[in-house]
Amino acid sequence: MGFGLSLIGFFVVLVLVILGSIKAYEIIGGKSKKKKDDQ
Repeated sequence: MGFGLSLIGFFVVLVLVILGSIKAYEIIGGKSKKKKDDQ
């Protein structure tokens, strides 16, 4: 039971990290694109 719970927790954290990375990449990419457009 404990192993399954930790496995689910690890999977949830992994998904959150991936989603966070995608969000951060989009935000950084959007900011850099806006800066280029302004110049």
